[in-house]
Amino acid sequence: MLVFPQILPAGVAQFPIERRELLRTVTAVTPGGAIITRMDDDNRISWVLEYSGLHLDEAVALESFFLNAAGRLQSFVFLDPLANLLRWSEDLTQSVWSAATALQVTPGISDPQGSSRAFRITNPLATAARISQTIDAPASYLYCFSFYARSTAPTTIRLFQQAQARETIANAGLSPSWRRIVRAARLDSDANSVSFGVEIPPGGAVELFAPQVEPQIAPSPYLPSKQNSGVCPKVRFDQDEMTVRADNFNSYSTRLQLVTAGAL
Repeated sequence: MLVFPQILPAGVAQFPIERRELLRTVTAVTPGGAIITRMDDDNRISWVLEYSGLHLDEAVALESFFLNAAGRLQSFVFLDPLANLLRWSEDLTQSVWSAATALQVTPGISDPQGSSRAFRITNPLATAARISQTIDAPASYLYCFSFYARSTAPTTIRLFQQAQARETIANAGLSPSWRRIVRAARLDSDANSVSFGVEIPPGGAVELFAPQVEPQIAPSPYLPSKQNSGVCPKVRFDQDEMTVRADNFNSYSTRLQLVTAGAL
Protein backbone atom coordinates (compact mmCIF):
# COMPACT_ATOMS: atom_id res chain seq x y z
CA MET A 1 0.00 0.00 0.00
CA LEU A 2 1.48 3.33 -1.11
CA VAL A 3 0.76 5.96 1.56
CA PHE A 4 1.63 9.65 1.65
CA PRO A 5 4.39 9.98 4.28
CA GLN A 6 3.90 11.54 7.68
CA ILE A 7 7.25 13.30 7.68
CA LEU A 8 6.60 16.08 10.19
CA PRO A 9 6.61 15.72 13.99
CA ALA A 10 3.11 17.19 14.14
CA GLY A 11 1.42 15.79 11.02
CA VAL A 12 1.40 15.41 7.24
CA ALA A 13 1.15 19.08 6.25
CA GLN A 14 1.87 22.67 7.23
CA PHE A 15 -0.36 25.72 7.12
CA PRO A 16 -1.48 27.29 4.89
CA ILE A 17 -3.30 24.43 3.16
CA GLU A 18 -5.56 24.94 0.17
CA ARG A 19 -8.39 22.41 -0.20
CA ARG A 20 -11.02 22.53 -2.93
CA GLU A 21 -14.01 20.34 -3.69
CA LEU A 22 -14.48 20.09 -7.44
CA LEU A 23 -18.18 19.59 -8.22
CA ARG A 24 -19.40 19.15 -11.79
CA THR A 25 -22.88 19.33 -13.27
CA VAL A 26 -24.07 17.81 -16.55
CA THR A 27 -26.64 19.56 -18.71
CA ALA A 28 -28.62 17.93 -21.52
CA VAL A 29 -31.04 19.56 -23.96
CA THR A 30 -33.84 17.36 -25.31
CA PRO A 31 -35.11 17.62 -28.92
CA GLY A 32 -38.13 19.45 -27.53
CA GLY A 33 -35.95 22.14 -25.96
CA ALA A 34 -36.23 21.02 -22.34
CA ILE A 35 -33.06 21.45 -20.27
CA ILE A 36 -32.11 18.73 -17.80
CA THR A 37 -29.35 19.41 -15.27
CA ARG A 38 -27.95 17.04 -12.68
CA MET A 39 -24.84 16.70 -10.56
CA ASP A 40 -22.23 14.42 -12.05
CA ASP A 41 -20.86 11.60 -9.89
CA ASP A 42 -17.28 12.48 -10.87
CA ASN A 43 -16.65 14.89 -7.98
CA ARG A 44 -13.11 15.37 -6.75
CA ILE A 45 -11.01 17.03 -4.05
CA SER A 46 -7.74 18.83 -4.64
CA TRP A 47 -5.09 20.05 -2.18
CA VAL A 48 -2.16 22.44 -2.41
CA LEU A 49 0.44 21.71 0.28
CA GLU A 50 3.12 24.30 1.03
CA TYR A 51 6.16 23.16 3.01
CA SER A 52 8.94 25.36 4.42
CA GLY A 53 11.70 24.91 6.99
CA LEU A 54 12.03 21.22 6.15
CA HIS A 55 15.08 19.36 7.37
CA LEU A 56 17.06 17.51 4.73
CA ASP A 57 15.68 14.09 5.70
CA GLU A 58 12.10 15.42 5.49
CA ALA A 59 12.68 16.94 2.05
CA VAL A 60 14.33 13.73 0.85
CA ALA A 61 11.37 11.66 2.14
CA LEU A 62 8.89 13.77 0.16
CA GLU A 63 11.04 13.68 -2.96
CA SER A 64 11.51 9.91 -2.67
CA PHE A 65 7.77 9.42 -2.33
CA PHE A 66 7.13 11.56 -5.42
CA LEU A 67 9.56 9.39 -7.38
CA ASN A 68 8.01 6.15 -6.04
CA ALA A 69 4.60 7.35 -7.17
CA ALA A 70 6.11 8.26 -10.56
CA GLY A 71 4.55 11.72 -10.42
CA ARG A 72 0.98 11.58 -11.71
CA LEU A 73 1.16 7.88 -12.59
CA GLN A 74 0.35 6.01 -9.39
CA SER A 75 -2.38 6.68 -6.86
CA PHE A 76 -1.83 6.47 -3.11
CA VAL A 77 -3.59 6.79 0.25
CA PHE A 78 -3.73 10.34 1.63
CA LEU A 79 -4.98 11.27 5.08
CA ASP A 80 -6.69 14.64 4.72
CA PRO A 81 -5.36 16.98 7.44
CA LEU A 82 -8.55 19.06 7.17
CA ALA A 83 -11.03 16.24 7.81
CA ASN A 84 -12.12 13.72 10.42
CA LEU A 85 -10.66 10.28 9.67
CA LEU A 86 -13.67 8.62 11.31
CA ARG A 87 -16.94 8.05 9.44
CA TRP A 88 -20.39 8.80 10.87
CA SER A 89 -19.06 10.77 13.83
CA GLU A 90 -22.61 11.72 14.82
CA ASP A 91 -24.29 8.34 14.42
CA LEU A 92 -22.77 5.65 16.60
CA THR A 93 -25.48 3.21 15.46
CA GLN A 94 -23.99 2.95 11.95
CA SER A 95 -22.35 -0.35 11.00
CA VAL A 96 -18.88 1.26 10.82
CA TRP A 97 -18.99 1.39 14.63
CA SER A 98 -18.26 -1.94 16.31
CA ALA A 99 -19.90 -2.21 19.72
CA ALA A 100 -20.29 -5.00 22.25
CA THR A 101 -23.72 -6.56 21.81
CA ALA A 102 -24.95 -5.62 25.28
CA LEU A 103 -24.03 -1.94 25.01
CA GLN A 104 -27.05 0.34 24.87
CA VAL A 105 -26.51 3.31 22.54
CA THR A 106 -29.09 6.09 22.90
CA PRO A 107 -29.08 9.09 20.50
CA GLY A 108 -30.59 12.55 20.92
CA ILE A 109 -28.65 13.59 24.04
CA SER A 110 -27.85 17.28 24.56
CA ASP A 111 -24.26 18.12 23.60
CA PRO A 112 -21.78 20.90 24.52
CA GLN A 113 -22.57 22.81 21.32
CA GLY A 114 -26.19 23.39 22.26
CA SER A 115 -27.79 20.75 20.05
CA SER A 116 -28.85 17.12 20.61
CA ARG A 117 -26.18 15.17 18.75
CA ALA A 118 -24.56 13.35 21.67
CA PHE A 119 -25.08 9.70 22.60
CA ARG A 120 -25.54 7.96 25.92
CA ILE A 121 -23.71 4.62 26.10
CA THR A 122 -24.76 2.28 28.91
CA ASN A 123 -22.94 -0.91 29.85
CA PRO A 124 -25.22 -3.26 31.86
CA LEU A 125 -22.58 -5.99 32.01
CA ALA A 126 -20.41 -6.96 34.95
CA THR A 127 -17.35 -6.60 32.68
CA ALA A 128 -16.01 -3.69 30.65
CA ALA A 129 -17.34 -3.28 27.09
CA ARG A 130 -16.02 -1.42 24.06
CA ILE A 131 -17.22 0.64 21.11
CA SER A 132 -14.74 1.40 18.31
CA GLN A 133 -14.17 2.15 14.64
CA THR A 134 -11.43 0.87 12.33
CA ILE A 135 -9.91 3.03 9.60
CA ASP A 136 -7.89 1.78 6.62
CA ALA A 137 -4.71 3.71 7.31
CA PRO A 138 -1.18 2.92 8.54
CA ALA A 139 -1.10 1.92 12.19
CA SER A 140 2.41 3.36 12.51
CA TYR A 141 1.22 6.95 11.98
CA LEU A 142 0.91 9.38 14.86
CA TYR A 143 -2.82 9.99 15.44
CA CYS A 144 -4.78 12.32 17.69
CA PHE A 145 -7.99 10.74 19.01
CA SER A 146 -10.42 13.14 20.68
CA PHE A 147 -14.05 13.34 21.84
CA TYR A 148 -16.24 15.09 24.40
CA ALA A 149 -17.51 13.03 27.33
CA ARG A 150 -19.30 13.31 30.66
CA SER A 151 -21.02 11.12 33.24
CA THR A 152 -23.60 11.88 35.93
CA ALA A 153 -21.52 9.87 38.41
CA PRO A 154 -17.71 9.99 38.70
CA THR A 155 -16.50 7.44 36.16
CA THR A 156 -13.21 6.41 34.59
CA ILE A 157 -13.26 5.28 30.98
CA ARG A 158 -10.43 3.92 28.85
CA LEU A 159 -9.65 5.12 25.34
CA PHE A 160 -7.60 2.84 23.14
CA GLN A 161 -5.78 2.65 19.83
CA GLN A 162 -5.30 -0.86 18.48
CA ALA A 163 -3.80 -2.69 15.50
CA GLN A 164 -3.41 -6.45 15.44
CA ALA A 165 -1.71 -7.41 18.73
CA ARG A 166 -0.52 -3.86 19.47
CA GLU A 167 -2.53 -1.54 21.69
CA THR A 168 -2.12 1.71 23.59
CA ILE A 169 -4.55 2.58 26.41
CA ALA A 170 -5.15 5.71 28.49
CA ASN A 171 -7.56 6.35 31.38
CA ALA A 172 -9.81 9.41 31.52
CA GLY A 173 -11.87 10.50 34.51
CA LEU A 174 -15.33 11.94 33.85
CA SER A 175 -17.62 14.26 35.80
CA PRO A 176 -21.11 15.75 35.10
CA SER A 177 -19.45 18.53 33.05
CA TRP A 178 -18.49 18.05 29.42
CA ARG A 179 -14.75 17.55 28.92
CA ARG A 180 -12.80 17.08 25.70
CA ILE A 181 -10.61 13.99 26.01
CA VAL A 182 -7.48 14.08 23.84
CA ARG A 183 -4.92 11.36 23.26
CA ALA A 184 -2.05 11.43 20.72
CA ALA A 185 -0.19 8.16 20.16
CA ARG A 186 1.41 5.90 17.60
CA LEU A 187 1.74 2.13 17.46
CA ASP A 188 4.79 0.03 16.68
CA SER A 189 2.95 -1.86 13.97
CA ASP A 190 3.13 -2.27 10.20
CA ALA A 191 -0.61 -3.00 9.91
CA ASN A 192 -2.64 -1.20 7.23
CA SER A 193 -5.59 -0.55 9.54
CA VAL A 194 -6.02 0.81 13.05
CA SER A 195 -8.94 0.99 15.50
CA PHE A 196 -9.92 3.77 17.90
CA GLY A 197 -12.45 3.40 20.65
CA VAL A 198 -13.72 3.76 24.19
CA GLU A 199 -14.08 1.13 26.91
CA ILE A 200 -17.02 1.60 29.28
CA PRO A 201 -16.58 0.20 32.81
CA PRO A 202 -18.97 -2.44 34.24
CA GLY A 203 -22.36 -0.89 34.99
CA GLY A 204 -21.17 2.47 33.63
CA ALA A 205 -23.14 5.05 31.66
CA VAL A 206 -21.37 7.85 29.79
CA GLU A 207 -22.36 10.47 27.24
CA LEU A 208 -20.13 10.94 24.19
CA PHE A 209 -19.99 13.57 21.48
CA ALA A 210 -17.79 14.47 18.49
CA PRO A 211 -15.38 11.53 18.17
CA GLN A 212 -12.52 12.56 15.90
CA VAL A 213 -9.24 11.15 14.61
CA GLU A 214 -6.59 13.25 12.87
CA PRO A 215 -3.07 12.48 11.55
CA GLN A 216 -1.36 15.00 13.82
CA ILE A 217 -0.22 15.61 17.39
CA ALA A 218 -3.06 17.87 18.62
CA PRO A 219 -6.80 18.18 17.86
CA SER A 220 -8.49 20.66 15.57
CA PRO A 221 -11.96 22.07 16.20
CA TYR A 222 -14.57 19.35 15.75
CA LEU A 223 -15.13 18.27 12.13
CA PRO A 224 -18.37 16.26 11.71
CA SER A 225 -18.40 13.41 9.21
CA LYS A 226 -20.96 11.17 7.54
CA GLN A 227 -20.39 8.38 5.00
CA ASN A 228 -17.07 9.85 3.85
CA SER A 229 -14.01 10.45 5.97
CA GLY A 230 -10.59 12.03 5.60
CA VAL A 231 -9.07 8.68 4.57
CA CYS A 232 -8.73 9.15 0.80
CA PRO A 233 -7.68 5.83 -0.77
CA LYS A 234 -7.09 7.05 -4.34
CA VAL A 235 -5.13 10.30 -4.57
CA ARG A 236 -2.40 11.22 -7.05
CA PHE A 237 0.02 14.07 -7.64
CA ASP A 238 -1.38 16.77 -9.92
CA GLN A 239 2.02 17.84 -11.22
CA ASP A 240 4.72 16.42 -13.47
CA GLU A 241 7.72 17.78 -11.58
CA MET A 242 8.63 18.45 -7.97
CA THR A 243 10.95 21.31 -7.08
CA VAL A 244 12.76 21.43 -3.74
CA ARG A 245 14.40 24.75 -2.89
CA ALA A 246 17.26 25.19 -0.39
CA ASP A 247 16.41 28.34 1.61
CA ASN A 248 19.15 28.05 4.20
CA PHE A 249 21.40 25.50 5.85
CA ASN A 250 19.27 22.38 6.42
CA SER A 251 16.12 24.35 5.55
CA TYR A 252 14.15 23.41 2.44
CA SER A 253 10.78 24.26 0.92
CA THR A 254 8.51 22.74 -1.71
CA ARG A 255 4.96 22.88 -3.05
CA LEU A 256 2.82 19.82 -3.81
CA GLN A 257 -0.49 19.56 -5.66
CA LEU A 258 -2.72 16.54 -5.03
CA VAL A 259 -6.09 15.48 -6.44
CA THR A 260 -8.34 12.48 -5.90
CA ALA A 261 -7.80 9.96 -8.67
CA GLY A 262 -11.46 9.04 -9.05
CA ALA A 263 -15.00 9.90 -7.99
CA LEU A 264 -15.58 10.43 -4.28
